[in-house]
Formats: sequence, structure tokens, C-alpha cells
Amino acid sequence: MPIFPLILHKTYREQGFFNVTVAFDKYVRPEGALSLLLSAGGEEQRIAARVNRSANQNGTARILGGPKLRAWFLSHFDVGAELDVDLASLEEIRITRIGSVNSTTSPGARCLPPARMEPRPAVPTSSQVSSKRRRVEARLALLIEDFDQYVSEYDAQPPFQEGQYQLHRATIDRRRSHPTVLAALADDGLLSLLHQTLQSWRIGMRASRLAPLDQFKGALRAHAQVLSALDGALLEKLTDGVEEAGANVWRCIEEIPIVDNIARVVPVTKTLHHLLPDLVPPMDRAWTGRFFEWGPSDLRTRRSFLVAWQDFARVAVACRPSRLVGAGWRTSSTKVLDNAVVACAMR
Repeated sequence: MPIFPLILHKTYREQGFFNVTVAFDKYVRPEGALSLLLSAGGEEQRIAARVNRSANQNGTARILGGPKLRAWFLSHFDVGAELDVDLASLEEIRITRIGSVNSTTSPGARCLPPARMEPRPAVPTSSQVSSKRRRVEARLALLIEDFDQYVSEYDAQPPFQEGQYQLHRATIDRRRSHPTVLAALADDGLLSLLHQTLQSWRIGMRASRLAPLDQFKGALRAHAQVLSALDGALLEKLTDGVEEAGANVWRCIEEIPIVDNIARVVPVTKTLHHLLPDLVPPMDRAWTGRFFEWGPSDLRTRRSFLVAWQDFARVAVACRPSRLVGAGWRTSSTKVLDNAVVACAMR
């Protein structure tokens, strides 16, 4: 049974609507009328609502409950309340506080498959989702909803120094002069610029050591085949190949010996970002780590990386960051995506 965990944001509560995330959108009907069954405080209320698929840029469902849903939200819940949204029926959506059970519905009835013609993949129920994951999902929902605002906030206060920007911009611009990643790897000047950029981004500081320039170039060129397999892919257009691309990026993280430390996600994603700027977002401990609530072990585990990778892809597909590429730190679609994540984490 698909149950969507909803965090009640301020706009939802005050305007009487909510958005359905990409992962659960497949369980909502096309545009049209439906009912909302609202359950709180031992009382149930059924109201009319409708599905709107033009309000969100990515076409995902917005459920409009109007004044009645607004009044119910305001009378029962504070901002940040966690609700269960049961999407088992195309005709009626049931909303309860997380952990509530409908006493009028038999256990057998709740185990019936949803009223769909096609088979559905299993979806975790709210009780199976960790509190940490709920917080991340809430951030992802806010990030998608206010993506452009976060990008603007980053523009106003980027957590970098001027020299770091100049090297990064020069590296990205030079990479853009090459039609393929293979051509880029053959450019000694580009790889030298990339090496300098990584140093300015503090790769090789603290407990890690960045490979010397010649060794750095050789390591990247030795993995030209896997890098070439990723060439041309755009994160914001990865709808079917997300897992395969993520697995190949993880292979690069594991295998390309550009640093000697165990935790390689940060240095390798920052390197790949400059070689595949529309596919791989740069990741770091400070901001990516804060957004996803990474602990020390998460920086070296495949599972943590792939979860974050799929989340990045979800936001990219929903928000199309390429439309915001331009001056300043908006150097590529995945840097725009990273900028928004950083701004969200800074709040």
C-alpha cells in the first residue's frame, strides 16, 4: 500500500494544498476531481478536492483542497507536522497523522492491492522510513518547491573565495571547448587547471593527499573508458538510467587513484564534476554532508552515495537547473544544483 509521508509546510497549511513527490506521483490520477478523507482527533471528514498537474514545473500532482483543507490543517496541525497520505485509491486520498490507523477499516481490507490496472512496485510504508530519512525528504521537498530561490540565495552569499571561483570557471570553460571527455583528457592544460582547482578547493589538505600532477593525469587517462561511457549523459534527463549512471560514477570513485585517503566521494566527485559538468554534482563534507546528514562512514559507503545520487537526480529532473546556467557560480547544470543544495543546508 503506497503511503506518502507528508511534511506540512507553511504554504500547505495556510493555502490548503500539498504537492506529491516524484517517487509517489505514479499513484495519483491525472488531473480531475477526487475526495479527501481527513482523519484527526477521532473524527473523520470527507471533502472535495482536485488534482492539478500544471502548477509544478515537472508535472507532478498538486492536490488542491481549498478552504476546507486549509481549515482542517489550521485546526489540527502546526507547521512541520508529519502526516500519512494514503494513495491506495485513485478516487479518494486518506490523510492522517503519522502512525494513525483507521479503526473502521479491517486489516484485511488494508492489505488489498490498490485499485490500479497495472502492477505496482512495493513502496515502503511510513513506519519503515527512518526519522533521518524523513528529515532529508522534507528538505528535498522544500528544495524542489523553492529551487530558484535557493539558487538566488547562494548567488548572494557563496561560501567560496574569489580565487577559487576563477580557477573553477576557467576549468569549466576549457572543458566546454572540447566535444568529448576523451578530447578533454588529452588536454594537458585542462588537467593542469583541474589539478590547481582541486587544490584551491582544499582537496589534498587535512588527512588526504592529492596525487602529483603527472600521476593525476595518468590516473584519469587510465580510466578513459568508464569516463567515456558517462559522456553526454545529463543528470536532469536521467529518468531510466539513473542507477546505471550512479553505479559507473561509484566505480570511478572506487577505482581512480587521485587521492590516497579511504573516503573518496568528495575528491572524486569534484574531479568528475569538472570533466562531466552536466552529470556529476560536486559533493563535500560541509554542505552535501549537512543536507543528507552524513556521518563519517557515509563518505566511503556505496549505499550512502547511491541514495544521494538518486536524490540529486530527482531534484534535477524536477527543477531542470540547466535553465539557470549563466554568470558567476552558475557554471553548469550540476553546479546550479549544488548551489541550491548548499543554500538549503545553510538555512
